[in-house]
Amino acid sequence: MSDEENHDNKIRKDIIRGFSNVIKTGECCAIVGESGKGKTTLVKIMLKMIDTFGGVVRIGGVNISDISSNQLYKYVSFVPQNIYLFNDTIKNNIIMNNDVSQDRFNEIIKKTRLEKLLSEINTEIGDAGEKISGGEKQRIGIARALMKQPRIIVFDEPASALDPITRDVINELIFSLTDYTRIVITHDCRDEYLKRFDKVITL
Repeated sequence: MSDEENHDNKIRKDIIRGFSNVIKTGECCAIVGESGKGKTTLVKIMLKMIDTFGGVVRIGGVNISDISSNQLYKYVSFVPQNIYLFNDTIKNNIIMNNDVSQDRFNEIIKKTRLEKLLSEINTEIGDAGEKISGGEKQRIGIARALMKQPRIIVFDEPASALDPITRDVINELIFSLTDYTRIVITHDCRDEYLKRFDKVITL
């Protein structure tokens, strides 16, 4: 077997096999597992970041292969672990040049509990948000996701880099978003935390 064939076989190695699950509308679902078990890969498949896989992913009964990425992202918002921020105002970091009414903006600010920060910092937040805390960055990321009015929000390790108090604040915010289906990739396996989810998927 050639080196090239060996390389191809490594690329094609199964990461997730025999997986089948259903997340119901409005549920808050945790995806847990050790590093390398496929948590991020599973989410990338759901978001069409990976399209070479065997099987079917459906959202609302529709095979995601039958819809465009632009259509998919109207229904699904992704909140990464590291929120990308630019040196501009908090509002501009949230609305991202989209046409959003002031009422809608105020609603999202209240839902993500950013009123105090917004009143304190009306100017640029610095390169990569250097003027604000990690928890505040996460709340801006969540506010940005909500602006799209999605049906599903996927969170990638939303509190892993935060201190325990701030972690709990972010987790409470996620659990409060009951109008949305929420999928949370997490390494946090505390019993008291996982018991709060409607479903826990272990890979």
